[in-house]
Amino acid sequence: MEERFTIIAVDDEENILKALKRLFRNLSMVECITTTDPYEAEEILKKQPIDLIICDERMPKVSGHAFLAFVKERYPFTVRIIITGYSDPEVLTSAINRGEVYRFIQKPWDDEELLVIVRRALEHGKLLRDHNRLEEELKKKNHELEQMNNKLEALVQRRTSELQKTLELLKDSRDRAVGGFRKSANLLSSMIHLFQRDIGNHARRVALLCEQMIPLMKLQGEDVRNLMMAAYFHEIGKVGRQDTGDEPVAQEHYAEIGENLISQGMGMKDIGTIIRHHREHFDGSGRPDGLAGEAIPLSSRILKVLAEYDWMIHRDGKSVQDALAFLLQHSEQLYDPLVVTRFHQLLRESGETNSSSVPLKDLKPGMELMSDIFLKDGVLFLPGKTVITAEILERIDRFRDLIEERKGYYIRPEHEGSDTDAGEQKKPGNN
Repeated sequence: MEERFTIIAVDDEENILKALKRLFRNLSMVECITTTDPYEAEEILKKQPIDLIICDERMPKVSGHAFLAFVKERYPFTVRIIITGYSDPEVLTSAINRGEVYRFIQKPWDDEELLVIVRRALEHGKLLRDHNRLEEELKKKNHELEQMNNKLEALVQRRTSELQKTLELLKDSRDRAVGGFRKSANLLSSMIHLFQRDIGNHARRVALLCEQMIPLMKLQGEDVRNLMMAAYFHEIGKVGRQDTGDEPVAQEHYAEIGENLISQGMGMKDIGTIIRHHREHFDGSGRPDGLAGEAIPLSSRILKVLAEYDWMIHRDGKSVQDALAFLLQHSEQLYDPLVVTRFHQLLRESGETNSSSVPLKDLKPGMELMSDIFLKDGVLFLPGKTVITAEILERIDRFRDLIEERKGYYIRPEHEGSDTDAGEQKKPGNN
């Protein structure tokens, strides 16, 4: 649909106004309003938006350049043109230089030349208005982002003193060392953990799997850093939201929300891109963009396999064997076959394909714990990859009533180093 424009022509001579109105009939998108009184023109400006005002310089009540200076102050996006046969060149040039008028036209004018000038003036005004609209939208978006940041900051301030110390350590470590991204990631992950423990624990486990997969996928340089950071924050879009069904849209689009937080809020666009696409399916049937095959970033394909494997184990209660079987079954449909193959190799070489699930009471010395053990209040009691000793079993027995209840914990039945000195075995709390 063609855009419409409104022009006011102001001149104390009726024949000039009639000539202008007749001329502007050649412009189908223009409505021309005429008046001999600049004060009447002012009243029209108050009542409706005007795109262009054409004003005579010498009028009985006020000069054209003085009137247009007033218009500029009150209506800066209305383009202003002076048309006169008695102009003072110095006055008009000064008015143009101060930005009060767009052009001045000598009487008598050339119709074709005036039409060209008017078209350009209307285009100029449209550009000014569009630029102003975009600036206002940008200010609004920045204001909304600032408000969101203020709300998040207020929420963080209400958290425990432990969280406040974590934030201070994060700022200090970020300022001190550009290469210390893993420390920063762990601190931010701790923040996420305090908001929603399941997401924080999931992110740490996935980051550990990513670290183990990096050499098998031959990643180097920035790709390593970006994958590790994406692993820590790939579900940050879920933080503060519960799977209650009250926010189905937000839950469905958590990857895009996470991308916005990481790309815009933290300025890490490459990491945000990995997060955005980690829910794509290899055959193109996924979201958010329906990318397929190698159009999906490699790091996103790796993250998808490892994140979904971890949820199958720790949320859905599948065995390692069943989770791996699901990955293999849906290779080429949901998952990149190469990534699944390399991950299968990793599990086989680490011995996790031989793991089994046992209740807490059935843990025995020599078993290697594959799952984290948490207290009911969310505190990590015993990390995965810990070899069970008699001392650890005594500690478990003392804190049994405080330990979070689970159906079972994944273990490797006999650890190769079970007969080593207890001092050489991994202790709870060591990373």
